[in-house]
Amino acid sequence: MMHVLVVDEPSQDDSGVYECVRVRRSDGMAVEGRQRNITISKTRGQMRVLNISKSLVEITEGESIEIFVEIDIYPASEYKHRWYKTYNMWGESVRREEVNEVFTSTARREKSDSWRSERLHIANAETDDAGIYQLEVRIGEDFGTTLNWTVVVHPLKREVDISMVSHNNLGNDVVLVGSTVVVSCKINDENVEGIKLQVYNVSEKRWIDASSAQLEIQKYTYDSFLRWNVTLLNDTTFRCIDERNAEEQKLLIRLSAITEMDIIRVERDGHIFLICRLPIGEEGEVYWFKDDEGIGPINATVENFVQNFPVDTSIFSSPTGKFECMADTDSDRVSQFYER
Repeated sequence: MMHVLVVDEPSQDDSGVYECVRVRRSDGMAVEGRQRNITISKTRGQMRVLNISKSLVEITEGESIEIFVEIDIYPASEYKHRWYKTYNMWGESVRREEVNEVFTSTARREKSDSWRSERLHIANAETDDAGIYQLEVRIGEDFGTTLNWTVVVHPLKREVDISMVSHNNLGNDVVLVGSTVVVSCKINDENVEGIKLQVYNVSEKRWIDASSAQLEIQKYTYDSFLRWNVTLLNDTTFRCIDERNAEEQKLLIRLSAITEMDIIRVERDGHIFLICRLPIGEEGEVYWFKDDEGIGPINATVENFVQNFPVDTSIFSSPTGKFECMADTDSDRVSQFYER
């Protein structure tokens, strides 16, 4: 004999444990019962995960990436899916692109019409294969979900690169005196263990580590950064060192008190000197001219974070008039005039 319970237009409120109980007619006592847990989906489309690989895949370059999920779906005829990869790089917004070439989709009728297996396999993975892989599932018009796996691919050879940025950057790793700079150590790996950012202490003649409180660690899909905000009052040397590989890169940041060429007048021992000043980092030859007379190139002296190119006005036939300082630098030809 079969007994059937029918619930018309079921809702989520009808979810729960249902029990069919057989009782004796003689005394109405229960003899046997069977229970069934029923869950009513709020959507027509439904999915149940049967088996899934770990959400974190961490490998070394050259190994394989293997991602899979086995699911039960309903209705099978309305099942759609897509693979995506999401990644982010410094200075750019997060990117998302569809993956089309490395996945397989399997339906096994011998199991059931509703069974599906989705697999993504990348052999001999490269660091560019790192990212967040997403399986986007749609079933019908009312059900959608996204499954995520984070894939980390460590490089065979870890490398470091040191650089700096500043609002007062004059080029060639030169900044204005008193500027705040951000010294960055870039690592081509998600793992920054064993990486140190250091500054050279001239008076103590030793390298000093940046403390954890001073460092900011930023991680992106393919690279990581150690960043150190520092205000500079002297020329300073930094280095990024990988203790694991005994690799290092150094960076000398020089300071300049001026941003462009100027001329100042100085009197010494009864002589009038005109000093043509150039910012630190401006390399080239400097000449002095007055009318048709010229002298140079002038040897520079560096003092108070400025390159000085002095000329004694008495060497010219007339110490008065219009003087010109001209510099042929690596980037341009610049000149400045002074009249006395």
